[in-house]
Amino acid sequence: MRHLAALTIAFGLCACSQPPSQSVAKADREAEKTIVEPRPVRVGHDGPDLDACAAYGEVRGLNPDGDNFLAVRNAPSPKAAEIDRINEGTGVAICDEADGWLGIVYEDAESAPDCGTGSPVAKEQDYDGPCKSGWVSKTYIELLAG
Repeated sequence: MRHLAALTIAFGLCACSQPPSQSVAKADREAEKTIVEPRPVRVGHDGPDLDACAAYGEVRGLNPDGDNFLAVRNAPSPKAAEIDRINEGTGVAICDEADGWLGIVYEDAESAPDCGTGSPVAKEQDYDGPCKSGWVSKTYIELLAG
């Protein structure tokens, strides 16, 4: 009889607790639900006498055996929404920086050839020019000028 009572208690305890793998999976799902607010790329940090974006670089160091693209996000966070993908060698104007992320402006097939980042702007402002903009990991941008 004692064995039956012990088994009943053991089965009851097992039914009430979650295995660690289920707890981890639930935590991962909760983390995925974290909303990262979009953050526009800002230009004009250096004042009205200097270019809207202070530097220029290229996408470098992507893993050729991996996806071979750099995700462009709508905020400086790996949890932010991916808004575009750019390839190795893509030139970018470096306009903003936050926590290991760079706010960039870049041309695509539909953009005008001049993104307007090489001219001064009257005051610091969100980029609203003819080209695309977003945030990329600083790790994959090689500084060429600025």
